[in-house]
Amino acid sequence: MNKSFHEKYEMRLIDDNKRYVRRHLSGIMFSDMYDKDRVMDSVVQQTEKLLTITIPESRLEELEKIHDIFYNNIEVAGDQRRMFELIMEQRYAERDIRKRFPGVQEAYEHYSTLLYLSGYSDKINLD
Repeated sequence: MNKSFHEKYEMRLIDDNKRYVRRHLSGIMFSDMYDKDRVMDSVVQQTEKLLTITIPESRLEELEKIHDIFYNNIEVAGDQRRMFELIMEQRYAERDIRKRFPGVQEAYEHYSTLLYLSGYSDKINLD
């Protein structure tokens, strides 16, 4: 698990001693090849750890916003490749605006520095 992600969103693990069972159809819905009156069992069970965590409401709302932005863009884009292209187009457009307007570039540099100093960014990204 990503410890920095948990720290950023102030998540605390309470319990990890339970299991979650996910049941789904395996896609095999054919009869037994020797006995046509018998249908093969097509339900597959997968289990994984079930975690109980605490997270502040404001951090959960922040994750929900990120989720909404990402998945709304995917619906518009249609697939992940198009999503990547849209993100890159936006980055190039923002870079061009910063090149045309020195005041915007200066504000961007201050903003990037503040993000870096506050710990929300691993590096200063000045393109």
